[in-house]
Amino acid sequence: MSVACKKRLKNEKLLVCAILVQLALGCAFTLFVEYGNESNGAYVGNSYHGVHLGVQEKKSGKNSLPNSYYMFQDVHLMMFIGFGYLLMLMKNSDRRSITLYFLVVAISLQWGTLCYGFFRTVKGKIYLDIDSLLNADFACAGVLISCAAVSEFVTPLQLMFMALLEIAFSSTNKWIGSVVFQASDIGSSMFIHAFGAYFGLAVSFILYRRTAYCVNRQSSRKNEANDPIRSTFSASIGTMFLWILWPSFNACLAKGDAEQFRAIINTYYSLSASCVTAFAVSSLVANCFMCAENSSRQKFNMDVFQNSTLVGGVVIGTSADMMINIWGAMIIGGLAGAGSVFIDRFSAKHIIDRVSGIRDAWRVNTLHGMPGILAGLIGAVVSAAATKEDYGFSLYRQFPARSPLNSSSEFLKIEYYNLRIDPGVERTASQQAGYQIAALVVTLVIAIVGGLGTGTVLLLPFFRQPVLSEEDDSQSDLSLAVDQLLLSDKNATVENVVTTEPAATMTENPSTIC
Repeated sequence: MSVACKKRLKNEKLLVCAILVQLALGCAFTLFVEYGNESNGAYVGNSYHGVHLGVQEKKSGKNSLPNSYYMFQDVHLMMFIGFGYLLMLMKNSDRRSITLYFLVVAISLQWGTLCYGFFRTVKGKIYLDIDSLLNADFACAGVLISCAAVSEFVTPLQLMFMALLEIAFSSTNKWIGSVVFQASDIGSSMFIHAFGAYFGLAVSFILYRRTAYCVNRQSSRKNEANDPIRSTFSASIGTMFLWILWPSFNACLAKGDAEQFRAIINTYYSLSASCVTAFAVSSLVANCFMCAENSSRQKFNMDVFQNSTLVGGVVIGTSADMMINIWGAMIIGGLAGAGSVFIDRFSAKHIIDRVSGIRDAWRVNTLHGMPGILAGLIGAVVSAAATKEDYGFSLYRQFPARSPLNSSSEFLKIEYYNLRIDPGVERTASQQAGYQIAALVVTLVIAIVGGLGTGTVLLLPFFRQPVLSEEDDSQSDLSLAVDQLLLSDKNATVENVVTTEPAATMTENPSTIC
């Protein structure tokens, strides 16, 4: 079969799978999804068949929408521009990368809405509200974090199915952590950042050791080397938008106005402190941050600095709406920014690549993985120190399981003041901290086990297709050679399969070529 025919079959397979997935999602929305009370025109609380009830208040010139609706705009923009620029950079910043990015995001948003809604159905229906949209964006963020770990050696078809499987795992994990354990993770540092990082790294562990998509990886490195200015510019724009919009990301799911504003303040100053310390420590460990003597060293420092400026937003996420004080947020962010530079500078990346067999070219572990774990530990410590003297009655909104029993005198006070707090199980502060740790451990277990299982699924022959370049067919023989290697379990070299000139340059074992 000719290369053109193989390329056409590959594209048609992706096209057919995408259409089938969209049809399945459309049918699921038709059967299970309904408008929520906020968007239903027939709901009495909003209007009755289009006629608003009650006396119309005089307009004050200020929009009456809750803060979450405005934060949704920031979070949605963060998905498409913040993470978007980074993902486009990973896939060579061409038109194909934009198409792939929109495909992954569009499917993730729809599937995330369904998976999140399945755990909160009412009479078999999923009623959409602003939290449904925000959690769909959060699920999409986890997928994009995982994409950074596997971007060098996956096909678009693999990426699409990885997104479907990951969201199913992450939604289950979030239900266990937030509903069963009732752990507090307002910025989803555990449920999104740590989960997405280690899920992606687990998939990378399977694919990197068992596949040899060397053509696409070499092409990616070549294009990046030929245009470093565009790569740096794209990464800088992505980092800038993530930095600006991160306070809304951490605060949008907070339950009260005080909690939302506190999450914004803590994230704001944590990011600022991490940026300053990252710059200072980067200059310290590299002697000169803007060193022009060694271009590779300069590029490495720029990547580390950009990642470290964002670590403050991740590490503060779990405790963003807690009473950690402004100076506490600055200390957490400052130490996180400095620690990220040191960890990334002193062989952490080499340990992951060489010892564990995981390729982490985009530093997912140091930006999302380890900061997510640290955020969970900080959240446990802060929750263990939470007292009613510091929080007042909002302590029971912050930690619902610590709310008093329905028959207690404390809950009668809550009902008297009409605070809209549900009864709990009267957990102590130490018990709440224990459940925070349990939620972190379960998150890591589900992420790693789910990632290993997903990587194994992606190794099936249905997905084993090297990405053929549309602009350059000179690598076709090498692509066919790699395809034959993937379908065989032998440790033969590429030379033994094909003897054309392009393949002759690759004489190493296929498991260590890239």
